[in-house]
Amino acid sequence: MKQKIYKIFLAVIKNLLAFLAGGILGVLAVLLLAKPLVESAITKDIGLGVIALAPAILVIYAIGFGTAGGVLGVVGYNVFRLFKRKAK
Repeated sequence: MKQKIYKIFLAVIKNLLAFLAGGILGVLAVLLLAKPLVESAITKDIGLGVIALAPAILVIYAIGFGTAGGVLGVVGYNVFRLFKRKAK
């Protein structure tokens, strides 16, 4: 009984770590994609509305990309595990 609970707990932890790793990669992607936009906003004369909304937009994109990256991380991890089992 304890071994079954241990295996389930270990699977949950591994999937959670895959989700976190994918989420971190998603947030990094947002930061890399937003860099040219921020640089162009600083160098050009644009309205204050765009400058004020930029942090809110970045947060919304970070949440979206982080969640999508996390889900893709879990799916990728489980597909990798499936192929690894098939190879044996």
